[in-house]
Amino acid sequence: MSIKDNLLMVRESLNNAAIKAGRSAEDVELMAVSKTKPLAMLMEAYEAGQRVFGENRVPEAHDKAVQLPSDVRLEMIGHLQSNKLNTAVETFSCIQTLDSVKLAEKLESRCLSTNRKMDVLLQLKTSDEISKTGLTSFEMLLETVQVLSAMSCLSIRGLMTIAPFSDDEVVVRKAFAHCREARDKLAAQFPEQDFSRLSMGMTSDFEWAVQEGSTQVRIGSAIFGVRS
Repeated sequence: MSIKDNLLMVRESLNNAAIKAGRSAEDVELMAVSKTKPLAMLMEAYEAGQRVFGENRVPEAHDKAVQLPSDVRLEMIGHLQSNKLNTAVETFSCIQTLDSVKLAEKLESRCLSTNRKMDVLLQLKTSDEISKTGLTSFEMLLETVQVLSAMSCLSIRGLMTIAPFSDDEVVVRKAFAHCREARDKLAAQFPEQDFSRLSMGMTSDFEWAVQEGSTQVRIGSAIFGVRS
């Protein structure tokens, strides 16, 4: 099947998941996770109406960004290393994986020096898997928000999480619910900040994420095929 056909199927599944959860499909944005995929595949998705893409390798994303149409929104969904920070600021409209005060301070400094604005999501770690990164407690989230609140270039937009790799619905939904509840607590404590985005759910678990309040799902293999 073509990428266009895959997108149609994913959007239909997303719509059905939203209806099942008593929500509207317009409440849940679809991100096409295009990491490792060639520019031609992104353009095929673009021609089928897709505008939001997720990448996790900064140099690869930068090479694509300079060739993509201007209305594409490219977001960072991988762990951001300090030595890639300068290029990341030039490439992405949003860093979804902000996981430390130190990274926030470095991003702010770079944005100030280049007169740029950057949206960020705070990544909450909801899995015990060593390979996954993120802020590990509500106290760490709270500290990071307090620091970000004093910054002029970085704008909080919400939270992001990657659920445990499991086919156990209870386990996965518990992780998503934990992220939503943390977001709600932060929104109540910092009403002047924007916590409207909850980036939760991938190909294998996005229906559960929608039921737990996700406002953006990150779908890769169901659109582009198995990762290369």
